[in-house]
Parts: sequence; structure tokens; C-alpha cells
Amino acid sequence: MQIVSASAQQTVLNWWELETTVRERVAPVLESKQQTAESRWQTEFVSSPGSAAGLIITYAAMEAAGIWDCVKSLINSWIVGVFFVPSDNMHDLLNSNENFVRLNQFNLRHRWAHHDYWQDGWMQTNVRNAVIHIGKNRKMENGFPKAEVHLDVYNGFFNGFDLSLSVKHLVNEVVRKRRHSPTFFSDLLQAQGVSIPVFLRST
Repeated sequence: MQIVSASAQQTVLNWWELETTVRERVAPVLESKQQTAESRWQTEFVSSPGSAAGLIITYAAMEAAGIWDCVKSLINSWIVGVFFVPSDNMHDLLNSNENFVRLNQFNLRHRWAHHDYWQDGWMQTNVRNAVIHIGKNRKMENGFPKAEVHLDVYNGFFNGFDLSLSVKHLVNEVVRKRRHSPTFFSDLLQAQGVSIPVFLRST
């Protein structure tokens, strides 16, 4: 799936054109007392392929990893990540998942991966690339807890520790601050066996 900008003749699918499973799993995090999931998708995502990509690609990665239920409600999304209100059992879900390690702020290598504005953070350990990096923010937003999840390219925590991937991450993502397209992450995830739901059409 080639994900490009809105100007490149691609449009986001309407809500009822998305796969049934996707609608069922994503709807609870989109809906609120003021807005239905369909209404929010139509107004916030149909006109923004980047936001739609961020939500759907992150959803696919988290669902495959068994942690989508960490998300109680969506705040917003970007290219390959989302800000969200965490579920009450987010810590339990992540700490009980053997494919995630909680970042220890007293460990130098862990501390490098821990964002200063996070209270707690976790890293996925069972994939080499397009790895889930998730954390709970120290500060609340509008009276609610706030958390963040995004995808990193090279996983220095792969199978516990991978020196080569750690160096690649440091050089490319931290020093050079390379930015990658949604298509780049989509291709990495699919190569790792993660199915990305269709959410775009060519026009």
C-alpha cells in the first residue's frame, strides 16, 4: 500500500467503507458524548490522509501486539503515532505482556529511550523494526491522563539487547533525526507479518 499526500490522488475511505473489524475496534476510542465514531472519522480523518495513516497503522501494530486495549480514547494522531487517554489497566496490560519491557530510568540504556515528559515507558522487544514505543505522560490534559505511542525504526531492545540496531537508532533517529513516511512503516510492519487495513483509495 503506497500512502501519499492528499494531493497525490488518494482519498481516505468513508467510515462505512472500512473493514468491519476495524470499525468495531476503533469506534470505542473515537466516540464521545458529543460525537459518534462515524462523525469524528468523517470530519477529522477523511480530509487528512496523514492523520488517518497515523491512527490505522498504529492501531494495526498495537492490535497485532495485543495492546490496543491500552487506548481508552483518542486525543489525536500523526503520521505514525497517537496521543490518547490510557485505559485504567494500561500498566497491567503492558507489564504482563512478555514482548514489552518497562523502561528503568536508573538504567542508562533504558533512560535514553525514556522521554523526559513520560512518567512510565515501555518498549516492544520481539520485532527488529517498526517497534512500538509507548509511555504515560507526567502531565494530564484537560483533566484526563495522557499517553503516547509511536513507532521507532530500529529496535535496540530486540530480544533484550541488539548493539547493531541500537547504534543505527542512535545515528539515524537521534543524531540525524530522520523522518519516515507512513508507507515506510507500513512496509516494515507488513514484512513482519502485520496486516495493515485498507483505508485509502486511488482516485
